[in-house]
Amino acid sequence: MEATTPLLGVRPSSAAEDVRRNVLLYMFCGSYVFGTLLAVREDYTAKVLHANDPVAVATYAVAAYYLAHALTAPFLGKLSDGVGRKPIMLLGIAMTTIVHALVALVPRVELFVVLFGLLGLCDSSYTMGYLMLVDTSHRPLSPGIAGWMARHAGVSDAEGGGDDDGSLVERRVGVLFSFCWGFGLLGSCCGVGVAVAITHFFSIRMTVGLAAGLSLFVFVRIATALPETVEPSEKDNLLLLAERAITEQAAGARLLLATPRRRVLLLVNFFQHVVAAGSITILEYWVVFKFGFGIALQALTIVIAILAVAGGVLVLQLGLIPLCALFSDQEPVERAAVLLVAVCLPAWTLLGLATMPWMALCGAVAIGSIAVFPELRALLTADLPKAQQGFVQGALASVNSLSNILGAVAMLAIFEHSADDDTSHDSHRARHSFFANAIWHAIIACEIVVIILLHNAPPRGDDDSASSSSSSSSPLPAKPVTASPLLDDDDTTKFQKH
Repeated sequence: MEATTPLLGVRPSSAAEDVRRNVLLYMFCGSYVFGTLLAVREDYTAKVLHANDPVAVATYAVAAYYLAHALTAPFLGKLSDGVGRKPIMLLGIAMTTIVHALVALVPRVELFVVLFGLLGLCDSSYTMGYLMLVDTSHRPLSPGIAGWMARHAGVSDAEGGGDDDGSLVERRVGVLFSFCWGFGLLGSCCGVGVAVAITHFFSIRMTVGLAAGLSLFVFVRIATALPETVEPSEKDNLLLLAERAITEQAAGARLLLATPRRRVLLLVNFFQHVVAAGSITILEYWVVFKFGFGIALQALTIVIAILAVAGGVLVLQLGLIPLCALFSDQEPVERAAVLLVAVCLPAWTLLGLATMPWMALCGAVAIGSIAVFPELRALLTADLPKAQQGFVQGALASVNSLSNILGAVAMLAIFEHSADDDTSHDSHRARHSFFANAIWHAIIACEIVVIILLHNAPPRGDDDSASSSSSSSSPLPAKPVTASPLLDDDDTTKFQKH
């Protein structure tokens, strides 16, 4: 009979399932709220804010979002080790509610950029959700959809079976991340569709206000139903927490760069984030400039892109990874990621050659190549001890945010240069020229680099000695690991040994 934990009063496996269900609910609703703002962003900046350059305003807002996340993610990760994951998640949801309410009530260009930056703080909620999934990764997946996906992806569901095998835990984390991210994509898709329907009958500001109401509901749900996955233990003041966070951020960066394999995967992760940020930021503006799409066709383009990413997650987990595992036991995830990015290359090429609206709609499926994100995150972090997961995830989040800023700003510069190509007196030539598709040519080059890097990534076996030496030389002072309420005694002892 499985013992209950004193903090939760329930069996650890039941607590793990409660955590996963509520994290999935948050990912769906939180992404729904963000999808609403994504759908109306172009019309909001042009028709509500009356900005002179809506594309630049929206891009700078996105850059502010990623910058805020890059600066705060490491500190919030460390803070969550002391006060728990749940309070930090609630803080992010509260900020989301306030930001959407202010965007609806106070339309100002400068305020919009600042508020979008504050949404970067809310991204801490997503980070906490991923950390909660890591906290429960030692527990088998339930017989539901995630468990079915896990079985088809080659992850054992036996209680405790194979948990000492790092590759098995890594695959379970990859499945959890992918499934969770897929739920978020579904929420974004619903948010875009509903936002377009609402704006047809009501104002844009009313649409954003309703999203704020949903965010308030999510806050109440998470506050009352989500179990905590770590026991608060840190008694230091905020200054000491900040000092330790900086130290651990540096240690996390060193761990990410400790082995040749991680360095290559980190570079792949960088290029993929550049691709994602650039394409998602510019896509809806490009279809307006190139083909004159209205809000309905813009939303359709976004929905196609989101569904392509969700489909990419399923294809990767249920098709390509098991297929690669059949033919080779060595690094099937990397091989599957190469195949997925390669399969999406023709769609990127279709965008690069687009001269008709149908080419843009069909080419939008190319964004499905970013479905490798969850697996890249798992490959970079899941083989590390759980005691190091918090600050390593924080360091990775900062790297990802900086990559997103670079991608968004670089693609904005390319788009502005091509869109301003003599448009004042020869707009037909500019819109239909090959040069107007320059952002997709840059993205194709990035994806080719990703394929080459992943194909030549060092195998896992080369990392063992370097990883162990890096862990032994860590500059962090030794401290006892506080038992998670979702860890049993054997798990706690195992992680204290690290």
